[in-house]
Amino acid sequence: MSTTFLQNKETIALDIGASKEQDLSPYFYRVIAICPDTRECLEISSVTLCPYAVFSQKASLFLGVKQSTQGLFYQGLKEKKDHPDDSQIPALTLKEIIHDWVYQEEDISERSIACIRCDVGGSEEHFLEDLFYFAYFNRCSLLVSFYPDRWEK
Repeated sequence: MSTTFLQNKETIALDIGASKEQDLSPYFYRVIAICPDTRECLEISSVTLCPYAVFSQKASLFLGVKQSTQGLFYQGLKEKKDHPDDSQIPALTLKEIIHDWVYQEEDISERSIACIRCDVGGSEEHFLEDLFYFAYFNRCSLLVSFYPDRWEK
């Protein structure tokens, strides 16, 4: 996916579910990589790692194997541990991440968020309303990958 049309070196991007394969950092002043499994995230100077998951409320979740409505297995967030290999991860709301992680950093506190990219394999169901609300009222571009076959509701 090309994001060059979004390029703005004076602004910030949020990358929810960030991975090493898709780097937004050349296009923005700073990227906040929101990724509970930081081994999967980029480690470069223009990327700030936020080691939380985004959820509808502040919670302690588990990352592990889930099954889609089509019977396919995938790695995802769940509220209850149901396998010994599930790992516990903290989750915050989008609002908490924006205020506690983005705007608490002096270097970027005066810059606007121009883009939010979200690819979390089905967990987007829990905070879609928050994403659209923020994007609408802050005139922010929103790039969301949807996985409705993995949604719980």
